[in-house]
Amino acid sequence: MCNTDDRWERWERELGSPKFVCAPMVDQSDFAFRELVRSRGVDLCYSPMLLAEQMESAAYRDRYLPKDRCVVQLGGRKEAVLRAARFISQQQQPIDLNLGCPQRCARRKGFGAYLSDDEAIDIVKRLKCSAKIRKRSDTVEFAKRLAAAGASFIAVHGRTVDQKARGPADWDVVREVVLALPEVPIILNGNVRSREDAIAGLRYTGAAAVMSAEPLLAMPSLFRGPELARDAARAYLTLAAAHDTPLPWVREHISAILHEDVVDFRDVDGADFFCYPPVRRDLLSTEDREKAEKRRAERHKFKAMIAGLRIPVPRHGRSGGCPRCANPSKKTCPKR
Repeated sequence: MCNTDDRWERWERELGSPKFVCAPMVDQSDFAFRELVRSRGVDLCYSPMLLAEQMESAAYRDRYLPKDRCVVQLGGRKEAVLRAARFISQQQQPIDLNLGCPQRCARRKGFGAYLSDDEAIDIVKRLKCSAKIRKRSDTVEFAKRLAAAGASFIAVHGRTVDQKARGPADWDVVREVVLALPEVPIILNGNVRSREDAIAGLRYTGAAAVMSAEPLLAMPSLFRGPELARDAARAYLTLAAAHDTPLPWVREHISAILHEDVVDFRDVDGADFFCYPPVRRDLLSTEDREKAEKRRAERHKFKAMIAGLRIPVPRHGRSGGCPRCANPSKKTCPKR
């Protein structure tokens, strides 16, 4: 993507000097989700990791290769990655090499965090692509080798392979990489769960940008500020329907966005709906018939949208509770 002496210039010219980045996530950083987070403060998106060995398949490329402007991440062994890069170069998309995937499939096939250093360096040298790495015993030295090979920018996840996504991320190691490589844009990844975390991470490490993965799935407006989960879910469903997003991906996103705030209850005619607890309490206690009817119309519209995508509505009421409002106690049901 770039020569070793103009990385910051290209970072600005080709990527727009991004500050807030959506991480690559298998089957989850899809186009509809990328559009959703772009409208909520994200400056740069990665594609889901694409399996290099599958890129020879036209059907695979048609389904997974992004058409929008984003960083396309590849995972695979050297020869497969070099072959796959040809298809991405045709679209003039920036390429990223996955050197951090800790999953069993990566270990079994020898890519991601398990790709040999020599193969990784050779790929970067030939493609002049970016790379995403994890904390390791020689993080700074490995980052220097990638930079010397011509890496356009480097994302550093402050957790080890064994940690995966658990436990605190080490911002100090990211800071060390930033100080050691002032000529290379560095992206901080790990422990970015809110806008406040993002700002703090930028200040502490001196990184060019911050990246979030699972926290961004749960709150697509993470970099902009809090948003009602209901509004984010509705916006995602609209985008997913418009872009023929595979239903398994849609289910994962709806679950991620609503999992903490889903309340299953029945309104006056028995329709199920997702909503925030405050909305539910307001609906069940209001004596304003006009307001209740308006609420019900909104619920029916949202339910129709879900039904159109054939998304099963999860139930979270306890067995033995009230079937009308999911209240665990029938005696205290406000609808009785």
